[in-house]
Amino acid sequence: MYLILKDLSGLPGKSDQVKGIDRWKLQLVWSIKNNECFLENTGRYMKDPYLKPVIFGGLLIAMLSVVFAPAIFLWAIIGGYVTVRIANKIIKEIVSLSDGLFLGLFSGIIGGTCLDVLTLVSFRSPDNQRILIRTLGRNWPKEINPMPNFPELLPALFLTTSIFVILIAVLFAVIGSYGGVLISRRKNK
Repeated sequence: MYLILKDLSGLPGKSDQVKGIDRWKLQLVWSIKNNECFLENTGRYMKDPYLKPVIFGGLLIAMLSVVFAPAIFLWAIIGGYVTVRIANKIIKEIVSLSDGLFLGLFSGIIGGTCLDVLTLVSFRSPDNQRILIRTLGRNWPKEINPMPNFPELLPALFLTTSIFVILIAVLFAVIGSYGGVLISRRKNK
């Protein structure tokens, strides 16, 4: 839910600011004269406050995984946690659990997809492909005969690996965002 703050300090029994809902072109407005609430069509869409945190969290996952790929589990948890913390600061309140899990989901998708794109771009080079094929050939178990034709397997190998990277990034980013929501709730109490 997107929250905006309205200065309605003259309201009886209310604080200096009242929260209104502005999304899907509707805005909650408090009428000072009649002391009533009504929905008003504002005719404009507001920016989504979760977009920047999700993109930043996803790029954080991808960049940290480029630096040290085996720790993608840890980077995805950190990326999901950071996404929730940034979202909390932007909307100036604690993100709900469902919103937090969606933040983790989307930051994991962005992070995993960016990491897959970077991996595919780096392996478009014939030199890198030869290195990968040589490494696969050297490390292939000798008990399994015949040895597969690795150049033909590369597209399937990249597709399978890309799917696993996205699933791992999503799963652990959701875990990190869940932790971020829980920690935010405890700090607020």
